[in-house]
Amino acid sequence: MTSAADLVGLLLKQKGDRYLFGVENKIANPNPSAFDCAELIEWGCGRFKIDPRMPDGSWLQAQHCRRHDTLIKVSRAIDTQGALLFRFAGGNPFGKTRPDSAHVAVSLGNGSTIEARGRKFGVNSFNAVGRNWTHAGLIPGLDYSGSPKKISGTPKGWHRHITQPPVMAGDDVRTWQLKMKDRGWRIRTDGVYDKDSEQVCVQFQREKKLEIDGVIGPQTWHATWHAPVTP
Repeated sequence: MTSAADLVGLLLKQKGDRYLFGVENKIANPNPSAFDCAELIEWGCGRFKIDPRMPDGSWLQAQHCRRHDTLIKVSRAIDTQGALLFRFAGGNPFGKTRPDSAHVAVSLGNGSTIEARGRKFGVNSFNAVGRNWTHAGLIPGLDYSGSPKKISGTPKGWHRHITQPPVMAGDDVRTWQLKMKDRGWRIRTDGVYDKDSEQVCVQFQREKKLEIDGVIGPQTWHATWHAPVTP
């Protein structure tokens, strides 16, 4: 059975491709040059011959997940590598017609996505947090057993992905800032996650060989408390 990591790895290789609404790629084509949001997922699943077959169309893909009882909460999908994140508006995605607005992305499990986002952006990785996702699901027939999961032992203070823009603030931000200051980093402890705090996060992620995205997800939070302090 194809693993979520294998599928994500294939889709990440398409970063930089063009966005073209309605494009249809042959599954036999190992490296198409253009995708729309649903075609990227249909093509990737098709390349691995994932069964049951993934349909085209983001709203039909949501129905596919519902039909196979794999719909999950958005918060869980953001933390699950290979999960699908859907955003619908102007209609019921489980009806007979496409909603007025429909989009789907693949979660990387670390607060980011791989997706064909639109003509302005093309295929690339983006922040998954604060995007007003309405539904989420696991791809039927995909093996999620080896997907990264929220790390056990993570301090109870972590309950959301902290990112910017827009600027986020709260006690959890201040808790992280205080711990980073305790580790020797020069950082304000005002509870506001702005560009300065994000830059500290990026430097810390680079130092600890984490995913460098400037997002305080469960792995970055865990490393803040448990990774060795670099002299």
